Amino acid sequence: MIINNDPWVKNMEEALTVVERLDIPSYYKNVLKEFLVRLQSFINDIECIALVGSIAREDDFIEGWSDIDILIVTRNKEVINAIENVVKQLNGKYPKTKKNSGILSLWIDDKDNVLKWLGLGCEYYNIMKNFILLYGNDIRVKLKEPSKEELKRTLGYMAREAIKYLLKFKKEEVLNHIDTLTLANYIYPLMRFYLCAHGHPTASRKEMIEVLRKRKIKTSLSNNELEALITVLEDLLAHRQRVIPELNKTVIKAIEKIINEINEYSKQ
Repeated sequence: MIINNDPWVKNMEEALTVVERLDIPSYYKNVLKEFLVRLQSFINDIECIALVGSIAREDDFIEGWSDIDILIVTRNKEVINAIENVVKQLNGKYPKTKKNSGILSLWIDDKDNVLKWLGLGCEYYNIMKNFILLYGNDIRVKLKEPSKEELKRTLGYMAREAIKYLLKFKKEEVLNHIDTLTLANYIYPLMRFYLCAHGHPTASRKEMIEVLRKRKIKTSLSNNELEALITVLEDLLAHRQRVIPELNKTVIKAIEKIINEINEYSKQ
């Protein structure tokens, strides 16, 4: 999704033009435009405003499910507080996503912390490829590719965090009632980290399905488990909501193996 290749966007009028060119429903555009207009009074204290996450990845933004991930870089703590208040107000004004999260998701801190986070593990590769500049300078020029050891540490941490979700989904009452679309939305971030460990760090949903279908990675997953993952990811792309308990159980078994694989990779 190439919306803006410029390394510098100098005013709010240009930022609003970039938003208008986005291939998303007008409802989301209006939310973004209102957000940007409300930043106008302290725009001079902001170094960078950019869209990241699913809205910046081709074919990954799903109406009703996806939130709008906004990266903002500023050193002014008062401005950070003001922007957080704007996001809180807009998330109260507009309906939540089906994941029960606000429509706006904010990545904001002083510049050093932001750059440190974006330089970690898979996020570096994600940001380098999936980034739409709305205002200011393209901060990606200041990022450094993480070392293999840094990547392993990040993946190990993510695998440990994923275990918490796994325990939730392993419950029988959850497996019997959760739909494929909801399940896919929860497993997708972990799948991104899994493919990152296998040399595919910026995979979109379509790319992810392609990698799994063509068996482009060495994996401990069985064919049945791979097909189950493909099925729920395809439902995510097609916005299909189906409750298939046996499929859910197979997916959870696959996720269990994936977490173990990521853990093993992080210890090598």
